[in-house]
Amino acid sequence: PSLVGSEMCIRDSDAKGLLLESVFGEDPVIIIEHRSLFSMIDNVPENPYRVRFGQAVARRQGKDVTVVAIGPMVPMALRAAEKLAAENIEVEIIAPRPVSPLDRSSFLESVAKTRRLVVADPGWHSTVVSAEIIGRAAHAGLEPEKGVSALLIAAEILSRLPLGRIDDETTANIGWMEGGLKRNIIPERASLDGEFRSRSNDKLADVERKFREVFSEVGSRYTEATIDLNIVNTYQAYHVDADSLAVSMIGRALAGMNLNPILESTGGGSDANVFIEKGIIAVPVGIGVRDFH
Repeated sequence: PSLVGSEMCIRDSDAKGLLLESVFGEDPVIIIEHRSLFSMIDNVPENPYRVRFGQAVARRQGKDVTVVAIGPMVPMALRAAEKLAAENIEVEIIAPRPVSPLDRSSFLESVAKTRRLVVADPGWHSTVVSAEIIGRAAHAGLEPEKGVSALLIAAEILSRLPLGRIDDETTANIGWMEGGLKRNIIPERASLDGEFRSRSNDKLADVERKFREVFSEVGSRYTEATIDLNIVNTYQAYHVDADSLAVSMIGRALAGMNLNPILESTGGGSDANVFIEKGIIAVPVGIGVRDFH
């Protein structure tokens, strides 16, 4: 959201101070709370205190690498830093707290010291596809033959991937691509990010196989380039029978309100995917919203 004069906070151990600043501040505030932090236990002063917006905080001091983390990634980064410390790698962890306005000066000061930056950001995905393509930079006007264009490799990959509506229950998309530095430099790097999803796990596996084949075949033709492909399936498809106990219970509840349920299958994801994977039957109940994307 980009409201004029708004602030956006990510809940962490400063939740009380951020909330009080939100209540007593002059601007509207959007609080983004991650459910994994609801059970977090921390020492909170009894007396009222306020955490000023626009000030990041260093959760851990270090000299080798800077990690900027928000929300649930902060405790995860702290745990990772403990393990890296055993290998004599000192990690500095910066928590932005408010992400708008963003305290860029704190990041720059830390990176000036460590010379390395890692951004830890949680993503919400189905089956995620990300790729980093590394070619070789060269001057495009003087010696283009010495370069290997990462963007051209990415374009060839995109032209061969199965994308869009694959069948009535399977889709695939590359939604973001970035690369290059300047118009007169052969682009050394290109990044791709996308997803594919299906209500059939077999079809999901088939799309993954085809993606891997395309990346492998194109990569084999560019021996001087490096392609790092990462595909992560974060939840499985599921099917709940119409005569199941869960559906019957919901149907009876709706009938009591003179409502008639309409059963549909969708390509969306929800908490139900995770619950069912753990053996807990769950059925998302819609509220009549359409075209919300």
